[in-house]
Amino acid sequence: MVKKNRIRRVIALLLAVVMLVSVTAVFSSCGDKKSMGPTYMTIGGIDVPYDMVYCFVKQELAAYTEEELKDENIRAKARENIINNLIEKHYIVRVIAKELDLGLTEDARANINATMEAYRAFDDYDSMLNEMFATDAVTEELVTVSELDTVVYDFLCAFDERFDDNPDKILADIAESGKWYAAEYLVLEYDGVNHDARKADMEIVKNEVLGGKSLKEASSRIQQLYKTEYRYALDACFTESIYPEEMENAVKALEIGGVSEVIDTYNSDGYPSLILLRRVAISDDYVEKNFDTVKAYYLVRLYEEYRKEKMKDLEVVIADEYRNNDILDIK
Repeated sequence: MVKKNRIRRVIALLLAVVMLVSVTAVFSSCGDKKSMGPTYMTIGGIDVPYDMVYCFVKQELAAYTEEELKDENIRAKARENIINNLIEKHYIVRVIAKELDLGLTEDARANINATMEAYRAFDDYDSMLNEMFATDAVTEELVTVSELDTVVYDFLCAFDERFDDNPDKILADIAESGKWYAAEYLVLEYDGVNHDARKADMEIVKNEVLGGKSLKEASSRIQQLYKTEYRYALDACFTESIYPEEMENAVKALEIGGVSEVIDTYNSDGYPSLILLRRVAISDDYVEKNFDTVKAYYLVRLYEEYRKEKMKDLEVVIADEYRNNDILDIK
């Protein structure tokens, strides 16, 4: 069960922006990709194959009921989401890499090969691909672009003057931009079993914090019950685009000292998790002692803003043979 949940979630996570930091600098061409069918559209001049579009369409449609999909307004929104997700979560990386004439590093290629070898070793890999509307070639492309994303990021941080990590500039950004937050959090990771019981225990912690206990003190209950699944942390300075959107929005919605609802989510390895957040004030002492981490957060946010700027007015052209078809009806 754990393996199955993990593969399913990992493939879904690869449809999101994966931001890693490496120190490689030797670039090579991307090489040939396995066939994923004919070109369905182009995004910024980059070919988007049929199988990739199929995967994104089916994952989007899974969020709606049959009755909802009878509503043309909902269908229009679904079409918009599909195109936006194809761009934001995948093809903007290839567009930027092409513009900068960047390809995969040797380390990136090694990471891709190791990741795909691990995926293919699972006995139920093929059935998981079917459940996620993906193919092996689609998965390899998703893994490849997540590695290419790192190459692009590293290059921009090293060679683009916009990615200025001057300490005075970062400190001014923290003080003036309104894009920095701080929170402590309690995480309970589990294997997908006994969700309700675990959530009930997290709700007890939340109520104790609302009653005046510190989150660290109240979390001792979870620590005693779930020694290997529990994690408490004071992440006392982070900026936009660092946490998953649902967590970032939860912190933004809180006043200093405010406590979130218990959030159902997944960790970076694909395991289901429950999270409780309490917003705290940004500490100057924390910023000073953890400046390297703060700087890394700042640069990642600059990169996300850079990507969004590049996405504006990006040309999307549907191939002639599919132009009169409804993308939602892809087979």
